[in-house]
Amino acid sequence: KIAFRAASFVYFLCQILAIPIKILSFLTKFVRQNKAPLTSEDEIIDLVNLGGKSGAIEGYEREIIQNIFKLNDVTAKNIMTHRVHMSAHDESTKVLDLTAEELANLHSRIIIYDDDLDHITGIVLQKDILVAHAKGKEILTLKEIAKPCHTVYENVTAQHLLELFKKTRQHLFVVIDSEGGTSGVV
Repeated sequence: KIAFRAASFVYFLCQILAIPIKILSFLTKFVRQNKAPLTSEDEIIDLVNLGGKSGAIEGYEREIIQNIFKLNDVTAKNIMTHRVHMSAHDESTKVLDLTAEELANLHSRIIIYDDDLDHITGIVLQKDILVAHAKGKEILTLKEIAKPCHTVYENVTAQHLLELFKKTRQHLFVVIDSEGGTSGVV
């Protein structure tokens, strides 16, 4: 009985308010054109934290979501290995000149350079050196077994780096500073 009586009143209100609703809908189309985001990163992180506290989101899921937002805040300079810690050799070094002890202490990818670290010419894989040893080609220089080297600038974001790693199928980039010198590797 109450619903039947309320229905006529609600219908009457709908008829009266239909005109202002249409006017407001029309006006909001112009206001929305500035494409302002509906939510900010902080609001999403707050929602993720609330979901974590309520148990709707697992701890590791919360951490993954928060780390995704950090990818655009981190640059190659923040995550690179500085040039003083790089495994690097002169490109004219012969495979024969590398001792077993040196090979054991090198990383799997070795930077080669011409004259100094600001003139990097390529990357040599440690396995290629071992293969050259095994095949008796110790007289080859590192330059002869090197692969091309890709470079990025220090201000490239981690998000962009991930895309470059996938696109080029490379595992290492040389990081260049604003003056063209080598900063490190990532």
